[in-house]
Amino acid sequence: MIIGATNRPNDLDEAVRRRLVKKLYIPLPNADGRKQFLERLLAKELKGNKHINLSAGDIEHLVKITKGYSGADLKNLSVEAAMIPLRSLMDIASVDINNIRPTNLADFKEALKMVK
Repeated sequence: MIIGATNRPNDLDEAVRRRLVKKLYIPLPNADGRKQFLERLLAKELKGNKHINLSAGDIEHLVKITKGYSGADLKNLSVEAAMIPLRSLMDIASVDINNIRPTNLADFKEALKMVK
């Protein structure tokens, strides 16, 4: 059994498409799916951790502004947003985790410029 996955099925060679008999279309996540994905992705960080500062309203806002994003896009967005506070430090060689400010909604908005 061979299973293949692609976001761009029309870019596949005709011979490859002909050999993959069964095709399933899985759409991008809707608002509920994006919310669930973000909540699960951030769950560990939100539980008593001071390195992320997102309210329920912030997550709702993220859901609205990420329409059309896939699960992979949301993961990349989260990783990019988490890096923004670290990049703001001047002396990265002697960084202490307690000196890194929490990731917030503004960081996610900034990351949206880089993760399309």
